[in-house]
Amino acid sequence: MKLTIATGVRVSGLAYPNALLAILRDGVRIREVRLGAGADFNILIELPPGMYNLGLVAEDAVKQYSPVSAVVVRVNTEHVTEVSGIMLGPTLGTSPKSLVRGSLVTFFGQTAPGASVTVRLTEPRNMLLQTKASSLGIFSVAFDTGVLPLGVYTAIAFATVSGLRSPASFLASFWVVKAPVIVPVGCQQRAALNGDCRVNLVDFD
Repeated sequence: MKLTIATGVRVSGLAYPNALLAILRDGVRIREVRLGAGADFNILIELPPGMYNLGLVAEDAVKQYSPVSAVVVRVNTEHVTEVSGIMLGPTLGTSPKSLVRGSLVTFFGQTAPGASVTVRLTEPRNMLLQTKASSLGIFSVAFDTGVLPLGVYTAIAFATVSGLRSPASFLASFWVVKAPVIVPVGCQQRAALNGDCRVNLVDFD
């Protein structure tokens, strides 16, 4: 009886509690794994010998996605290549998307449990906000927009835990305005930013 020896890649690291982790091969989703409360993963991907561009993407509790964590590996016959210490970037959102100057904007997302999170306001100032994720990996931090001129702003987030540092989140944006946008009944607020019931072509998301 011949002993079968696995050939492929084993990836391990941290994402978010109960996240749906997707594994991509050359941009195509080949596998999905539902993670547990600890947010850790250790997954064997069986592949024939060759060079591979793999990616990992996590979906959080509110259907936001992490950026792709890319891994380029060579697989040899009857050998499992180990790729460890992966930490996926956090998700990041803003609420509300549009607010009057002087109001609070809240940045929120998900990362590894207990991770330290830094949210960096990238435009036009380089402001840093610090917070800590809960045991569920959920984080949020509020910011007073009274110090900002009117305009559109973007932010990114990073997370660190147990000696690991994540890559950046996707950009999240918000819009600081002079007065609240009042949308007449029957208009779609997402399309009519100034309330004139006409579609605005500028995308502030």
